[in-house]
Amino acid sequence: MFRDAGRLQVVGIVFAVVAVVGTVAFDWQFGGDTGPVPFALATLAVVLAVASHFRDA
Repeated sequence: MFRDAGRLQVVGIVFAVVAVVGTVAFDWQFGGDTGPVPFALATLAVVLAVASHFRDA
């Protein structure tokens, strides 16, 4: 079930760093209506998580 846990942790860390940099440097607001980039990143993170879950099921 947790075969890809290490790789998913790295992906999660990368997304978190990008989110923090985007929030600090570009004033992105995840959960706000700031544009397509934060929305696309959040959507991609959710798709990766769901795909990983169903692939391991």
